Amino acid sequence: MQGLIREEDLGSFNLPLYKPHKEEVKAIIEDEKSWSLERIEVFEDNWDVMDGDNFATDKWKIATVVANTLRAITEPMLVSHFRGTIVEDLFGKYARHVADYLCLKKIENTSVVVSLRKN
Repeated sequence: MQGLIREEDLGSFNLPLYKPHKEEVKAIIEDEKSWSLERIEVFEDNWDVMDGDNFATDKWKIATVVANTLRAITEPMLVSHFRGTIVEDLFGKYARHVADYLCLKKIENTSVVVSLRKN
């Protein structure tokens, strides 16, 4: 993104993404004491929807899905901070990086899902 954004805009941008482990989530809920933990589950998904079939031709499709998922979450913050000047280029470049990475390794996503009861 060199030359497309100002250095001060880049330096002042913070994207707070964090993926805790199951035990960390459980400990936070128990320490907070406002909720009782009814159930906690961890799900792992393979983002390769073809799961290896026709991998060479479908890596771009999978990479686009991954990039668009991140874009759906982050685009409002990016547009607000950078005035929308980089979004298309940024996610196009990100999709290319994901496609290259898919040649090396499967992308797995881990989700921690909790069921809580108010104390």
